[in-house]
Amino acid sequence: MSNTYNPAWRNHPNFSWKNQNNTLNPQQPNQTGFQNQPRQNQQNLPRQEYQQPDNYKTLENTLTQFIAQTSAYMARTDRFIQKTDAFMDRIEMKLQNHDATLKSLETQVGQISQILNTRPIGGFPSDTEIAKGATHE
Repeated sequence: MSNTYNPAWRNHPNFSWKNQNNTLNPQQPNQTGFQNQPRQNQQNLPRQEYQQPDNYKTLENTLTQFIAQTSAYMARTDRFIQKTDAFMDRIEMKLQNHDATLKSLETQVGQISQILNTRPIGGFPSDTEIAKGATHE
């Protein structure tokens, strides 16, 4: 047992799980001193509408304002996302164009390299060539 246990507390009403005083369903007489009397002429009384307390109206206004601001923020976010998607599409198109241009340049540099490798060393590109089978007189 714990050092703080006191056997006298075992039956203490504040330390019990029982509803000893029937606090959840009290059936006590009316504390105000008035007796509950049935209403008379209920049809003749004007109907009163329920009035919300001010704190509920404040909460309702706060929630309404929050929802409006959130909706506006979401609309701005959607527009931003659409603009970003369009921008990314343009960037992707430019990258594809750059890839095609680089591929073309690689092909052209390769062709130039092959032409330079087949040229005789020390010769000029404008040297005249004698056709095979032709004779000089």
